[in-house]
Amino acid sequence: MVAAIWFGLHQPSEKAGPAKTAPSVATRSEPVVNPLEVRQREAMDQADQHRASGDLSGAAQLLQSAAALNGPLSAEIQTKQAEILAEVNDAKLGTLRRNEEQAWQSAKKDVDAGRFSSAEKYLANILAMPEGGLRRDDAKKYKDQAIPQRKQEESWWARARKDSEKNDLGSLKHADDTLAQIIQLGGPRKSEAEQLRQTVEGKVTSLGQQQQREQQIADLRAGARRDLGQEDLSSARQKVDQIKQAGGDAAALSSEIEQAEARHQSDTEFQQIVQRYQGANDKNGLEAARNSFQSMAQGGGAHTAEARRYLGEINSKLAALKQEAALPPLQSAAKVETPVLKIDERAAISNLVQQYAQAFEQRNADALRRIWPSIGNKYDKYKQVFALAVAFRMDVRVDSMDVAADSQSATVKASILQEYTVRGQKPMSHSDKAVFHLLRSNGTWVIGDVQ
Repeated sequence: MVAAIWFGLHQPSEKAGPAKTAPSVATRSEPVVNPLEVRQREAMDQADQHRASGDLSGAAQLLQSAAALNGPLSAEIQTKQAEILAEVNDAKLGTLRRNEEQAWQSAKKDVDAGRFSSAEKYLANILAMPEGGLRRDDAKKYKDQAIPQRKQEESWWARARKDSEKNDLGSLKHADDTLAQIIQLGGPRKSEAEQLRQTVEGKVTSLGQQQQREQQIADLRAGARRDLGQEDLSSARQKVDQIKQAGGDAAALSSEIEQAEARHQSDTEFQQIVQRYQGANDKNGLEAARNSFQSMAQGGGAHTAEARRYLGEINSKLAALKQEAALPPLQSAAKVETPVLKIDERAAISNLVQQYAQAFEQRNADALRRIWPSIGNKYDKYKQVFALAVAFRMDVRVDSMDVAADSQSATVKASILQEYTVRGQKPMSHSDKAVFHLLRSNGTWVIGDVQ
């Protein structure tokens, strides 16, 4: 019955050719249904089934009740009543039409169920029957039009179901378009297509939101890593919180930030110890610096090797102080003014030059400004250069060192080898000469200028 109603609603006019694709859903208009017509159509279908089983009396009663409705199919009902009367009066004709109706009912069921080969056999039997049958035209239309359309519908349905099971927007949108064609066709799959289309549209919406959220998280991760490269740890932390709020996994990024914070704290502590050491001018100051370097060397951090090197310098200086203090005072008739004991500044100056190289290798413009207070506009320039680089290595070899007599200024000439890699490019190297002009400020050596 479903196929018969569907087929009746989709018969092309004699002038129109078979459509290859269904029109857009937006242009489809639903047919107006007359309740009396529906009731009469159902009664006629039931009467056909009674005729197929040989129950002509039951078929006649159904048609009589349908005619009493006075619906739009009354004329067609009268025609069927006349056909039944002819079959009652002619047993041979009745047998022919009963066999024909049985084949017709079977063909319709097979078409509805998608058993097209079986349906085509029944339709071929109808077309091969002798004159006197009533279903020849219907069988021909089913064979030439209804079955091809149903095959197309089933093909679309199989493709739409396959695409609907995927989880990419392209496949889901393709499924949505195919289901729209099935719905427009109005065949037996229409109801299922409408339900599946709702599911597909829900998946499209959900997947779109998921992709938008994943892109947001990816952008936040990239921004946080840029912040890490620029040592803006506060901004990086804010982005981590936003990633968590968006449902993303920020564990690895949080670990990177914690490591960066630990490195920053270690660098700050080490620089403070170095400055105190550089400002030490007596035994007590040197011993305090030695204790601090010992703690850092035992901690096993990034500055372990440097701390051990400073310990060696301090131990040498303390040994020299001890040796000089043990010498007996010189006896002289004349009053001799004993000069104030001065510590060799060369180790502190060499350390300052190495801090300059370390600031470049760490790509840390702030560390560079701490040892070069008068850096001025060059600070922004170096910060931009460091942001572009993904790796930086600098070797500084001191060629000569000239310390002023008052130990308040010094000039260092050095050879510099730089190796650096800019993001997206191959590593590059450069060698040059440099002159460091150093000043002593509040007991600490700092860079005045680099040429």
